[in-house]
Amino acid sequence: MPAGRKSKAQDKKLAGKTTLKHRYDSFFEGSTGRGGKRDKVHNIRPGLEDRIHPQTARLFYRTNGFIQNIVDSPAEDSTREWIKVKTNRDDDKNVNKIILDELDRVESREAIRKLVSYSRLYNKGGAMFLGIKATAAQTATILKDPLPDQIRSLDYLNVMSESKFQIQVERDRPLHPGFGRAKRFQAQGQTVHPSRIFWLVNNYNEDDDIGVSIVQNILDAIKAQDSALWSANQFVFEMAIKVFKSPLVKDLNPSEIFEAVEDMSRVLSSQAMIGLADDETFEKVTGNIQGIKEVFDFIFENLAGLAKMPKSRIMGNAQGVITAGQYDIINYYESVRRFQNNQIKPIINKLISIVIKATKGKIVEAIGIEGANSLDWSFEFNPLWVPDPKEQSEIDNKNALTDQIYITTGVLTVEEVRNKRFNDLKEFDKNLGADLEKISSPLNLEAPPNPPEEAPKETPALA
Repeated sequence: MPAGRKSKAQDKKLAGKTTLKHRYDSFFEGSTGRGGKRDKVHNIRPGLEDRIHPQTARLFYRTNGFIQNIVDSPAEDSTREWIKVKTNRDDDKNVNKIILDELDRVESREAIRKLVSYSRLYNKGGAMFLGIKATAAQTATILKDPLPDQIRSLDYLNVMSESKFQIQVERDRPLHPGFGRAKRFQAQGQTVHPSRIFWLVNNYNEDDDIGVSIVQNILDAIKAQDSALWSANQFVFEMAIKVFKSPLVKDLNPSEIFEAVEDMSRVLSSQAMIGLADDETFEKVTGNIQGIKEVFDFIFENLAGLAKMPKSRIMGNAQGVITAGQYDIINYYESVRRFQNNQIKPIINKLISIVIKATKGKIVEAIGIEGANSLDWSFEFNPLWVPDPKEQSEIDNKNALTDQIYITTGVLTVEEVRNKRFNDLKEFDKNLGADLEKISSPLNLEAPPNPPEEAPKETPALA
């Protein structure tokens, strides 16, 4: 029977066991131990028994600049360009500006940035508390109740790290509508209803009841980078070593040798001269630094993969204008965009809803309660980057040519092209559509005929 192959009786005996002695999805070789107990690769196990402690994560964050960049950059990018709000009362009451001003008043952008940073730094993420003003005073007893329907105003936003709160998640009833969500929240012993909290955590797993700190993911690569940097720093000190050989050295005691070497180091420079006997030598030994760049490139490629960020962003380079060939940074910004829509958008939605319906808020003051209740509104995130101006000009020219072909062939109307390309324009000249028809129609590509000459005006007779 081939090595590693089990008989039917052995397979039946092992059927009731939860662990197998051998893997059946890989090769096995008995004489070398490949695939068996003696195989070092076979014995590799996940090292997640000890989760990184919040204080340890915080100390690593404080002492390493690359960890700071990896933790903070996605948080900064997701809030850097902020949002654009649209409502049906922008023309007469500037409601969109009022909403943005109210979000600025409670420093919502900075609060969300901090919340995202905490979600990446700590295993259990961060939490943001909604401080409101309502008819009843928001005492410790009231905070246990859900967020009231009638809110006077949004007062403040407080962001807490993992060390400041404890959270209990519904994870025992997978068919319950609240499965995977917070069902009990405490901040330093004070119970707070989950509806008053935004909880954000990275890669939360219900079975483990914990998320994953990005620091834990990148720690090995960070240690490799720091060790390489330390080694390079030590190597710089030893790049050029001066060697002096003399038969007189053997007759000196250690203190005299040290004093002589110190005197020579003090006076030697690029312009110094030295006299030597026939049996003495003096030389400089220079170290070889070839290959050190490849070592750092390899380390940073691993670090970028673990952090899911391009190397340029880890280095702290922020780019607002991007060329078409920068696929790594474009893909990174696309991942930030997905994070905005999946994680940040629900938070901003709730904040805007509270701002609009606050009975003592600026929106009700401007358009009344009925106007606030019937307000149509939406928001979107502003672009994280813009194309290079030259490339954008080429894209615009190609789009214009495509639109012209669509119009002339009847695929799209001028109105449809206008809605597709210029939907953000608040006003649209009613004559522009006719002008587009003239420009795009094959019957009007020729120069228009000359206007008819006016009849000469009669010259009044002189008296």
